Amino acid sequence: GLYCTPPSMRAILDAEQKPEMDINWKRYLLKAWYNDPTVLPRQLWLKTKLYWQSGELPAETNFYLKQAFSPLLRLPFRWAVIAPLGIVGIFLTFTYKRLKTLSDARLVLFAYLVLYSLSMILVFVPDRHRLPALVILFVFAGYAFALLQDAFRDILISRKTVRASVTLAVGILLSWGLLGLALKTREESRLIRWNDYLNLGSAYESKEMYAEALVQYEKALVCAPENKALAEIINNTRKTIEQIREKGGKKGSVSD
Repeated sequence: GLYCTPPSMRAILDAEQKPEMDINWKRYLLKAWYNDPTVLPRQLWLKTKLYWQSGELPAETNFYLKQAFSPLLRLPFRWAVIAPLGIVGIFLTFTYKRLKTLSDARLVLFAYLVLYSLSMILVFVPDRHRLPALVILFVFAGYAFALLQDAFRDILISRKTVRASVTLAVGILLSWGLLGLALKTREESRLIRWNDYLNLGSAYESKEMYAEALVQYEKALVCAPENKALAEIINNTRKTIEQIREKGGKKGSVSD
C-alpha cells in the first residue's frame, strides 16, 4: 500500500536526507513550539476530537472501503454507535450506585478507559488504536442498554413506576442521540483519502480486474486532482482495457 506523509514532515525529511530514526525531531518540535506556543495544545485538542469522533480514521487499511467485502463490517457495532451509549452508561453507572471502594470494578474500567485514551491521544488516533477503548465502552453501553430494556419492560409489561421509567428511557435515548450528533465526523475527507482509493485500485489491478481498478483510480484523482502520477496511472489503465477489448480477450473484468 501507499502511505501518506504530512507535508511538514516531508519537508524535514527532504532537508535532513536521513532515515526517520536518525533525525532529531525534538529540535523541530521545540522550534515550532517557540514560534507558536499554542501549537501543542491546539494539536492535542484536534487529536482528542479525532479520537472521539464517530468516523473510523484509517491507518493501514480503510474501514469504509472494506465494508463492501465483509458483511461483519456493515454491522452497527462500531464506535459511532457504541461510544455515545457507552458515555451515557458511564454517567448512569456512577449516578445510580455510589462508589464504596477504590477497587470497585466500575472505577477500574473507567480509569483504564481514561488512561488508555490519554496515552493514545498523545501518540496515535487511527481507528485500530481505539479498539481497546471500544471494549470498555461496550461494557458501559451494555449497562445503559440494560437500563433502557428494564424501563421499557416496566412501561409495557409490569406497568410499574411508569413516569420514572418513561423519564429514564427518554433520557437515555435523547442523550445517546445528542452525543452521537456531537461526535459526528465533520471532515469526512479524512476518512477516505486518495491513497486509500489507490491502494484498492492496485489490489483490483493485481487481480487483473482493470475496470474496477479504473473506478478506484478515478475516485483517487477526484480527491487529489493535482496528482499527475494518478492521471498517468488512469491513462495506462484505460489503454490496458482498450487493448484487451481490441484483442477480444476475456482477461479480467473490463465491463463498463
